[in-house]
Amino acid sequence: MYYYTAKSTYRKSKTTIDILILIMSLVTVVLFAFIIFWKNMRGMLLPTIFVSSAIVNSLNAIKNFIITNKRAGIVLTGFVIILVIFAALCWRVTSRTL
Repeated sequence: MYYYTAKSTYRKSKTTIDILILIMSLVTVVLFAFIIFWKNMRGMLLPTIFVSSAIVNSLNAIKNFIITNKRAGIVLTGFVIILVIFAALCWRVTSRTL
């Protein structure tokens, strides 16, 4: 059930997005810890960190669009595009070295 708030947003949708952001942030931190300890897996883990960070930023952008904060949503969408490009470049370099 959705609860309508004063700012015309759905509280349950925002809570779900916040939980997903928290989970993906934890995944990003765990992947970063794996990079520190597994040096031979850096080539595959670095692009994965970029992708998980892009997912976190895209969820944040969606949340900002929901709460009618368009400017922050557009800026975060730009960061998502940059992170996806970095991930693609890292995967391309990694695939050449394998």
